[in-house]
Amino acid sequence: MPRAFLSWTAGLAGASWAGVTLAELDRFDARIALAAGVLAAVVVASLLRTARGDGQRADGRLALLALVLTGTLLPAVDTTLLSQDASLHRAAGRWLATHGTLAIADPSVEAVAPDDRYALFGAGSVTHWRMSFVRLPGGIVTPDLDETTAYPSFSHLLSVWVAIAWTLGGETGAALLGVVFAFSAWWAIGLIAWRDGAFGGAVAAVALLASWLPEHWFARFLMPEILAQALVWGGVAASRFAMEAGGFDFAGRPQADCVRDRRSALAAGGVAGACLGVATFARLEQFWVFVPALLVVRVAIAPSRRLLPPGAFLPFAVIAVQGLLHLLWIPTDYGNRIYRNIHDAWRALVFTLAALVDNDGYVLGFLLNRVAPILLLAGLVFLLVWGQRMERRQPGSRLRPLLGVLAAGWLLLLYREGLPEGVAVLQGLWWYVPWAAWAAIAVALPGSFVVPPLEGALLLEAFDQVVSGRVTQEHVWAARRLVTVVLPALALAAARAGFAGRPSLRRAAARALVGVAIVLGVLGIRPLVGVPYQTGAHRFASELAAEIPPEATVVLVQPLDWTHLAAALWLGEGRRTIVMRVPTARDHDETLAGYLRTLPGPIFVLAGAAFGPEGGDHRVPAELARLPDDFRLEPVLTRSWEGPTLEVTRDRPPESTVALRATVHLYRLERSR
Repeated sequence: MPRAFLSWTAGLAGASWAGVTLAELDRFDARIALAAGVLAAVVVASLLRTARGDGQRADGRLALLALVLTGTLLPAVDTTLLSQDASLHRAAGRWLATHGTLAIADPSVEAVAPDDRYALFGAGSVTHWRMSFVRLPGGIVTPDLDETTAYPSFSHLLSVWVAIAWTLGGETGAALLGVVFAFSAWWAIGLIAWRDGAFGGAVAAVALLASWLPEHWFARFLMPEILAQALVWGGVAASRFAMEAGGFDFAGRPQADCVRDRRSALAAGGVAGACLGVATFARLEQFWVFVPALLVVRVAIAPSRRLLPPGAFLPFAVIAVQGLLHLLWIPTDYGNRIYRNIHDAWRALVFTLAALVDNDGYVLGFLLNRVAPILLLAGLVFLLVWGQRMERRQPGSRLRPLLGVLAAGWLLLLYREGLPEGVAVLQGLWWYVPWAAWAAIAVALPGSFVVPPLEGALLLEAFDQVVSGRVTQEHVWAARRLVTVVLPALALAAARAGFAGRPSLRRAAARALVGVAIVLGVLGIRPLVGVPYQTGAHRFASELAAEIPPEATVVLVQPLDWTHLAAALWLGEGRRTIVMRVPTARDHDETLAGYLRTLPGPIFVLAGAAFGPEGGDHRVPAELARLPDDFRLEPVLTRSWEGPTLEVTRDRPPESTVALRATVHLYRLERSR
């Protein structure tokens, strides 16, 4: 039983759960979250004090291997600017560290009538019953036109960890988060591969994964997928050891002739359930695939086999339910997607409810957004708990077909429109996983290839991640969908092909192919290893903020709106920033001028060319140039920034860096009255 790993993973899950719960309650404190993580680690270590097994030596050796390999991930990428969702996660984490809440108070919106908000800010998410509008492009929105408090519109666990890391180590601490998560994930994957075969297989699995470009990039370029990977595979590894201690083999089959250690089994099982539950906060939309996948596997395997180890179900169910309530409590884009799916699938119910409430949109929205999801969730929890009891009393009962029907209906809801035509992630799969790894897996297929039930559910989720159409065609950005489940599963499969089971000619061939795959992977990331990316972006934003008084309002205009300067200045540096969709029609000029007149304090304007390889030519936006005569722009300063980043490709894997250049001009907006 690997006590060090299980204690570390318990601490990761405990701090994650405490941090996100405190953030939900608007009482976030990094010290309390860390204390909860330390307490969880100490409790698990104490429960495993007398645990038996031969895992201690492998535990330490694999931790050292993971630590050494994470050195290739340095230096981490500065995601302050130009990093799409990553910039917003980072900025929201700094806001959370400073204010203790995910809610972003926005008094500058209160002076704008709801109709004018749409004209000035633009729609963020449109559904049949509400429309949010963008406060900061890329993921900060207000949940409706009549609200003035903004929220990050994505999963919030990564922002919680940014807040923790920023409290501990400032900019450096936040940048190193991805490296820490990769270390945890690689440690877990090494332990799983070790239990499958030998220590050589563990080394092979970790080396394969570490050499694949999406894994390398997104462990440096901080995104939720690497955090979800650490939690998911930490849960899988803990599940393996809980099964062994509880008297089951790795495939969940009971073993009659083994020595059981109930306390260790419950401790490791609790860690497994907590990790899998907390992972829902890292990628909330994956919950909608993982749960039906669990139900499908539960129906497919024999009643005597276990899907989850002893002690795992309760923490997983409780935390996963909290994750769903999080969607209802704190507005997110994932919640909007889920509601839209339900709405489109159950139009008859929606139309009936609309008729009953006399087409009152607010009442209908309340029923759909609050009452119906809670009733559905309560029914699902009741069904699962009742099913557990029925299975214990009467294995093979009629509940199993009922669970199958539920899972099938759930999956039909997700895929009612079929598979997407363009599958960007699938293309990336062939690019980034060398042919030799596929060949090694194929060589081992004629032999026995038993997949544990929990990992079988993850394979179903991996299918969804590969065929998902919810990504852009930009690579390596689209390949982030591979990081959480797909790449680890392939690395483990290749390692099993070469190192699990008895020696044979086929096994030797697979082992040689694994070695070739590692070499090819290393060659693929060699131009990127140790290369600094987007350096100085945080310093650039801080220098701009230093020139702006704290009480000022900053108006940031196109084409700088998608550079994330607004998030860096407002959420990171405490300078209230407004990103307006400046009206192009002259009949909106007075709306803009009237709004600018209502803003408190001095007003500054940031303008410039779009960030890109050429930097571009700057000009004052025409919308601001035609402001009424009582406004004028006074130049304050000009700042330039340049930093290399990974090239964006669509027809081949990225192989080099490109230089991003930008010159930003700061103006003071003077008002004569």
